[in-house]
Amino acid sequence: MPRPLATTGGKMPPPRPTWPSFLGSRAALAAVDAAIQTHGGSAFVYETDVATLWPMIRILQIAPINNESVLSYISERVLGLPRS
Repeated sequence: MPRPLATTGGKMPPPRPTWPSFLGSRAALAAVDAAIQTHGGSAFVYETDVATLWPMIRILQIAPINNESVLSYISERVLGLPRS
């Protein structure tokens, strides 16, 4: 098993963003939004029950890691932009 401090010259490697969580939350929110748009008013009735998925999917954008934190990591560490 490689030692992270030995391979990075004594520095701790930077934390990696959770790409699956980030991309999954964006895709899930787009899918629920498309389903609500497709079903229209029927998305809010008990039989289809699409509208109850929206709050659960919305939580994925802020937990366990905020999507804005992932984007901030990309801008600072990958693109080299200053902290905002």
